[in-house]
Amino acid sequence: QEVGVILALIALTSAFLRIPCAVCIRSSGVLKATVLGMGLNAAAILGYGLSWNPMIFAFFRVLHGIALALNYTLLLSIASMIAQEGRVEETVTSYTMALAMGLWLGPASGTILNSFLGLRSLMFVASMLGFVGMVLALILANSLRSCWSRRFSEDERPRLSSLIKLENFLLTAVYLSFMFVFGALSAYAPLKARIEFNLRDQLIIFLFTGYFFIVFFMRLLLLKVERFGRRFGKLLAFSLLSGGLGMMIVGLSWNVPLFALGLCWVGIAHGLVFPLTASATARVTPAHLRVLGNSFYLTASDLGNLLGPVAVSIMLGFMPLSQSLMFTAIPPLLGLIAVKLLNREACSKLL
Repeated sequence: QEVGVILALIALTSAFLRIPCAVCIRSSGVLKATVLGMGLNAAAILGYGLSWNPMIFAFFRVLHGIALALNYTLLLSIASMIAQEGRVEETVTSYTMALAMGLWLGPASGTILNSFLGLRSLMFVASMLGFVGMVLALILANSLRSCWSRRFSEDERPRLSSLIKLENFLLTAVYLSFMFVFGALSAYAPLKARIEFNLRDQLIIFLFTGYFFIVFFMRLLLLKVERFGRRFGKLLAFSLLSGGLGMMIVGLSWNVPLFALGLCWVGIAHGLVFPLTASATARVTPAHLRVLGNSFYLTASDLGNLLGPVAVSIMLGFMPLSQSLMFTAIPPLLGLIAVKLLNREACSKLL
């Protein structure tokens, strides 16, 4: 119970602070806030290695949540704000591809290093890489400072009322419908693999490393699709169907190959949903409001990572784990309704 509460603190903190942080950050302060967020990220990971009791660890978990609230919002926003005219989709997809590469290489290298260093020492190595990221953010901020001040010189705080559009709500709903699946998958699929298939932790990590490789590969393929905005509705519908099918297979799987197949289908969905909805959000949001717009949109990730595990835990009181996982395929299928409304009401704005 203690582990579950402490691990959830990062998502809770990020969910509550993401929008308030975006409201407080002026466009002229985005670059400085990015350097701060990367520094907090490195400090939180260093704190994991230094922690000597659960309360100290929980403090650094909250600090990590603040870093995520800043970093995911600001880096995605910068990627779209510096994009050339007509190339927002390519720029945002390139950013999400790099993010997927980190989620793929990070666990893989961590698994290897952990066998030599031990978990606490691994945290120290990871924190050093985090501080390298802070230095790179500082270099990025310095390189963009002159052009940034010319393009985003206004000092007015963004207003939430400017983003109350049907398109924003629908895109956020689509992303939430998938992140609900990912929240349930990341929390309970390893448990199913360990209990039902007796897989060792190293093999479970290997399977999820393969999952994130598929995420990376799908985003790489998406970059090769010329003007994928024209196929936006079909690609988004396919990704939600893929996520729902994958969770059904994961839940009902009775052997490791079927379990891995289900992970593959969810990975395909994960590789497409984020860049598609993120680039569409950028297109329907004015450049000077994208930090706030992305904070609203990315809150769906926090909520999905919270609601998915909670829903499965509630269903476990009535049915086995396999069936509980299977029923998490429902939200992405409901997300198809939002896709249909997007195609009908906002197609001209997304192309």
